[in-house]
Amino acid sequence: MRLKDLAKELCIDFYGDDFEVEGLNNLKDATKNEISFLDNPKYKTDLKLSNAGAIFVREEYKDLLKSGTIALISKNPYLEVAYTSKFFALNVVEKSGKEPIIGEGSYVGRGVNLGKNVVIGKNVHIVCGSYIGDNVTIGDGCVIYS
Repeated sequence: MRLKDLAKELCIDFYGDDFEVEGLNNLKDATKNEISFLDNPKYKTDLKLSNAGAIFVREEYKDLLKSGTIALISKNPYLEVAYTSKFFALNVVEKSGKEPIIGEGSYVGRGVNLGKNVVIGKNVHIVCGSYIGDNVTIGDGCVIYS
C-alpha cells in the first residue's frame, strides 16, 4: 500500500516522498519501507535513531525525527497504528485452496474443522472438536487435542 493511500484512509496529512509501505514495526527494527510510531515519551531516543520511512508522532515530537523520515502527525499515534494494522493483517481464513490431505491410518474426530491446504501425516490422531487452521502441516504420529 502506498503511503499516500494509507494517509488518505486515515485522514492524515503528510509531507515528503510517497513510498510503498511494506508493514509496521517498532522504532528500533523498522526499515525505510515500514511505518512505526511513538506514543510513550520514554522511547524518544529510539525515535531519533529509527530507520522507519514514516512514523506516527504527536506534533511535539516531529522535530526529533531523522532527516528524511516522514512525520505522520496524530493526537493518538497508538490508535493510528491500530487502524493501520488492518491493512497489513494476514487473512484469518483462506477462501480458496486445496482440500485437506489426510495420511494413511490417521483418525479425524467428529466436529474437527480442517482449513484449506492442510496436510496431515500418517497415523495422526485428531480428537473431536479440534481446529486445524489453513496451511498447516502435521507430521506423522502426532496426537492433537482440542
